[in-house]
Amino acid sequence: MYYIPKRNHLKKTFLVLFSCVHFFCLSIFASGEYQSVGARHLAIGSASVTYSDVFSTNYNQAGLGFISSISIGASTEIRYINTGIYNAQIAVAVPIKKAGTFAYACNFFGDKNYNEIRTGIAYGKAFGKKVSIGVRFDYMRATIATLGSKNAFSFDFGVQYRVINNLIIGAHVSNPSRFKVDSQKYNERFATIMQVGARYIAYNKVSISAEFEKDLEHKPNFKFGVEYNPISILFIRAGIQTQNIQSSFGLGIQTKGLQIDFGASYHPQLGFSPGISLVYNLKKIEKATE
Repeated sequence: MYYIPKRNHLKKTFLVLFSCVHFFCLSIFASGEYQSVGARHLAIGSASVTYSDVFSTNYNQAGLGFISSISIGASTEIRYINTGIYNAQIAVAVPIKKAGTFAYACNFFGDKNYNEIRTGIAYGKAFGKKVSIGVRFDYMRATIATLGSKNAFSFDFGVQYRVINNLIIGAHVSNPSRFKVDSQKYNERFATIMQVGARYIAYNKVSISAEFEKDLEHKPNFKFGVEYNPISILFIRAGIQTQNIQSSFGLGIQTKGLQIDFGASYHPQLGFSPGISLVYNLKKIEKATE
């Protein structure tokens, strides 16, 4: 049994949290590449286009439409352990009965020489129990130590469809606007990524996901992930990506209101990238079925 604040206190809490997160996003030069957020998703090889949790703000905003609890999530990852490259996100998702789920997220990736900040609002809306659509609007900033910063606005959108109770398919497009970081010297762009995938849940114990991902600047990437729930509070996970043959693994502990996840990926040339994330569910919202 966990404490649920009164409505007016809850509103004040979220206003303070929103302000702190936004200030934090715009003042720190340590960021998170938004394709890998949350230790749960890191552990399953980021094959996450069909998942529904607070980190759907990153992978597929349509997943927000199926959320029934006010959720706060925070994650951090150290890329390749000793490089000083940090990857992190803070996200808040608030479902409002018939109106859908509104969310705020801030992503960081990089180090003192190059870093990216991506902060924005997201929205997901479920239509009945089968279909959900979502979108995210972002402010993006890239900073190169020798060249300064470049700013832009972009958006993501996605869809999820529950074919049957234990089979979900999803699709997502990230940054279709193809924003350039620097057009004069390096011609670098923020990544534009298209994803499509499916997830099958067997006996409410094993979740198997497969995903096709295409970055316009790179070769296709195939992702596979498995999540096993042997007992109510424990989750064991593993995944693999064909891009550089990266493997991943991890575990999670989940209680009524709190979820703690640990994960790591392994790059055959660069080594391990460990991560941890926390998700806290404050209050369940009774959502009307349409």
